[in-house]
Amino acid sequence: MPRYFTWIATFKIFNAMFSIKNSGVSPCLIVCIYFLLFLPFKVEAFEISGRKWIGGKTDFYIDITGNSPLGLSWNAAFIDALDEWNTKTSFTFNTIPSYVNPCVDDYSNGAYFTEDFCGQEYDENTIAVTLLRYESQLLGPPAISEADIYINQSYNFEIYDGGLNQASWLNELVDFRRVVLHELGHVIGLDHVTGIPAIMQPSMGDLDRLQEDDIQAVEKLYGGKKNCEIKPLKFGITNNTLSLSDCSVMQLTAGGDDDSKLDIYSFSLDQLTQLEFALNTDEFEGVILIADQDLNYQASDIDIKNDCNASLNTELTTGNYFLMVNTYNVQMKPACGLTGSYELVAGYSALEVTNLGENLSLKGGVSNADFTGGITATNGQDFGNIFQPTDSIDISATISIDPKHHGQSGFIVVAAAIDDQILFLDESRVFIDSKTQPGMIVRNKRKILNSVEHVEIVQDLVAEDLGINKIVVDFVVGYGLDDDTSEVFYHESPLNLTIQP
Repeated sequence: MPRYFTWIATFKIFNAMFSIKNSGVSPCLIVCIYFLLFLPFKVEAFEISGRKWIGGKTDFYIDITGNSPLGLSWNAAFIDALDEWNTKTSFTFNTIPSYVNPCVDDYSNGAYFTEDFCGQEYDENTIAVTLLRYESQLLGPPAISEADIYINQSYNFEIYDGGLNQASWLNELVDFRRVVLHELGHVIGLDHVTGIPAIMQPSMGDLDRLQEDDIQAVEKLYGGKKNCEIKPLKFGITNNTLSLSDCSVMQLTAGGDDDSKLDIYSFSLDQLTQLEFALNTDEFEGVILIADQDLNYQASDIDIKNDCNASLNTELTTGNYFLMVNTYNVQMKPACGLTGSYELVAGYSALEVTNLGENLSLKGGVSNADFTGGITATNGQDFGNIFQPTDSIDISATISIDPKHHGQSGFIVVAAAIDDQILFLDESRVFIDSKTQPGMIVRNKRKILNSVEHVEIVQDLVAEDLGINKIVVDFVVGYGLDDDTSEVFYHESPLNLTIQP
């Protein structure tokens, strides 16, 4: 009975293969060779190295001509194996019906029957070879960048389901589809299996479909973000602590040996935006990283030359992002440890007002309103959140009222939060402390609601004139209807004003 065994040999093209927070890119190669053996084997627990495709997806070019002795299409069987990984796991193969040369280093994934692999002869027991190319990442193990499968054409292949001994005349034939299914598991990034039935076990057997263990292995490899708490980023100033209970890099990346801690914040941009981040701490070596939702790293500050602090200025386009506050997994200098408290200052600047996030309501009602707003010290030439005490500031917002509320009698609400204090802007344009009227929602305007309501929050505000040199205020606007004055529709993301010298 034919059996296959997996051997992984790693060749270091460059020495920086597993360097942590390495700013360079190191293309490396893994060779996964499958042997045909007639030896007993031991089933091992599956191991996940953490090497994976960014975003849990990749293109695969496949165009294998010809049919099996029974007249079944090699190409159709290969695509069927790709589709099984697609339908049963969270990984996505995008199948492209075209041939690519698997021996060309071109970031394209392909497979074919060959008499050797790129000029190197197959061992007499080798059924197939998979070559994985990968590149180092700022955090965690290298990412797979190319995978090619070479199938030894000297073997007698057929396409059949069920046990290997289902028919005596098939005993000398290797089932093409289950070999491909196993090989594709290594393309995804899986190594070996647990001690329970799985297509990724190291010997070919009667299994011809993915098992629960294979599915769970993919979920573990690509489910690292589920291991970590992800908090929404608050533009302005956030005080937090990097502690031993926080998520580690190896948990986030589902592999590697970087056990440094990190806090993860999510944020979204609706236009090209200039971003400015400052991480202030004297307790740990600060690291700032920005990644997209697939953990493609966009920018970083990993400098350790000066104090413990970190800072990062960058420009990002529309999209969803993560900001990570991190450190190193070994102490880099005596003054800066591995955990501790920090202040994160997050600033932005854009040419247009910004979308203020999802709709919320005090009572859980549903509204299709849209909220936008901005703070400017340049008469609308640009908008941001961090200003000098001497700047003359205008703050405004616009509410696109839910169509079903157009023309109804209602009101506008403007609230300002300073630490734990909530202020309401009343009809005389004076901010009133909510504690003076507990339980009351102070209205800024009473009116028949138009389709669009423009709200002037403050105009020509100079903080220094009020004796203020440093303050953080979050503004929220909303609206309600007179037939239910306890319900207010408002936005998720506050409009942040940070004044600092």
